[in-house]
Amino acid sequence: MQAVRDAEVSILNDLGPKPYLPMAGFAHYRDAVQALVFGNDNPSRADGRIASVQTLGRSGALKVGADFVKRYFQNSQV
Repeated sequence: MQAVRDAEVSILNDLGPKPYLPMAGFAHYRDAVQALVFGNDNPSRADGRIASVQTLGRSGALKVGADFVKRYFQNSQV
């Protein structure tokens, strides 16, 4: 139907800004999680030796973690 096509074109032409986060996630969130997990005064945090990423929830986060473990700890059973 032409009305449906016109509606689709209208929607696609006016998508506006996307609320996507950067690849590593929201920096303030990652920092707060590090402080919660490792402690705000942890020397490793102060030295920048702890890295964090924010992933999609649920199975996406589990897949990222499992891929990391399998890649860098090849003798693990993931």
